[in-house]
Amino acid sequence: MMCYCVTRQPDPQVITIDPVEYKFKLALFKHEYNKVVEMANSGRLVGEAMLWYLYTKGYKRLALYFNGNVAIRFQFSLELGELRIALKAARQLDDEECWRKLSQEAILHGDIAIAETCYQKSKSYEKLSFLYLITGNLTKLRKMLNIHKRRRDYAAWYTNALYLGDVKERLCVLKECG
Repeated sequence: MMCYCVTRQPDPQVITIDPVEYKFKLALFKHEYNKVVEMANSGRLVGEAMLWYLYTKGYKRLALYFNGNVAIRFQFSLELGELRIALKAARQLDDEECWRKLSQEAILHGDIAIAETCYQKSKSYEKLSFLYLITGNLTKLRKMLNIHKRRRDYAAWYTNALYLGDVKERLCVLKECG
């Protein structure tokens, strides 16, 4: 879009204006969410300023459609309870703190599969063992016992033997410890 203006010089100036931002805000004002999502997916609107604009105006769900900062998308998706989107963002970030936050949120929402994935990625083996115990997944709990056995993590090995009620394995742990 071209705009003609007069400055202090005697000649008129021509300024090109990109109408994307004001068209975006106009579509948002008119509640034309399909247009907003289309503009967000086009990639012409970039930057954290647009994300924070949506966030402050109460359109957090729309902010998830932007291809901007993955850490911000992770934060927004956690706040909104969109665990699948948060899981995708956490895989991109691959940060232990993200896995910890996502695992807590997954437990609060009752999503055991995501919590299990988070515990595996963050190597929180004790929490993973307890998750298998409370969900009754004894085959995976037995696998955790074998993992702790190979790692020579005596406390976790003994704890898993207690969870399973395996007296022979507990004696084996005590023998190994001395």
